[in-house]
Amino acid sequence: MEMEKEIEFTWEDIIKLCNIIAERISKEYGTVDLVVGILRSGAIPAAIVSMLLGVDEVYMIRVIHYEDGMPPREITREPIVRREISMNVRGKSILVVDDLIRTGKTLIKVISELKRLGARRVISSCLVLRESEEKPVLIPDVYAIKTKRCPKFPWHALCNIRKTT
Repeated sequence: MEMEKEIEFTWEDIIKLCNIIAERISKEYGTVDLVVGILRSGAIPAAIVSMLLGVDEVYMIRVIHYEDGMPPREITREPIVRREISMNVRGKSILVVDDLIRTGKTLIKVISELKRLGARRVISSCLVLRESEEKPVLIPDVYAIKTKRCPKFPWHALCNIRKTT
């Protein structure tokens, strides 16, 4: 099977995608109490979306499933939480943000963890929903675009820098 070409996003594109997420969240879900980004690639979109929504509380959760390289390589069969949420989520409405979702396994793990900790509502989102041969086990509540192409985000350049130093 021929590999799909990449789709390269600029920083300007990222702002536009984050705006799409923020607008849909506001319109379809109303206010949220806090935003949780999935480290590492979801940190930047989570920060931007939280600013656009006017949400001051932003936290990160680290889940190990894929490596940071391009294309990302699966390193564990199932996602593993490496950095747990360190804030009180009990009774709160939470928006989870990631850059890319392909299978939804990482998202399921994060949602499960937040609900275990007592979250009232968890809304899932990503910039890009990637269509692949493997059908997703969970489609996020909100996504900016859906594509078969492999997304290349501006922060992927950092992976290349780190590997050469």
